[in-house]
Amino acid sequence: MSKQKTSTHNDNENQIRSSPEFHDENENEFYKFIHDFVLSIEDLGFERALDVAFMDGQLTIQVLSKIFDQVVGFDQCSKAVARMEAQRKKIRQLCMVDQASIVSYEFTRHFSGIFMNQCTQDMKDMDLVQFLKKAKKN
Repeated sequence: MSKQKTSTHNDNENQIRSSPEFHDENENEFYKFIHDFVLSIEDLGFERALDVAFMDGQLTIQVLSKIFDQVVGFDQCSKAVARMEAQRKKIRQLCMVDQASIVSYEFTRHFSGIFMNQCTQDMKDMDLVQFLKKAKKN
């Protein structure tokens, strides 16, 4: 049942993201806000960021790769991973792309910042809690 819910969510997300109005106004403002917000955090190191469930990769492309020295990302969708692997040739800061779910992702590095863009709404509460506990240990 959760796969059907995720599929519906992804279909809706794709419809919203494909509209020119979304890209022209909302998305640009969103990424500018995130960019400015990240830069305003005092004592945040800018060595490495983790992009959780990166979907279309725009958070990494528009924001994280412009701020952090390295960006690591993961998504459970093989198509999303393939798209981001192709971006690695263009974005030198994108150092690793992994296919994993929020449940199966293993922290093998330290991250200055962990970013979750729209991936929590379809998650089970306990999965999110477990991920955040692993992230805290990081």
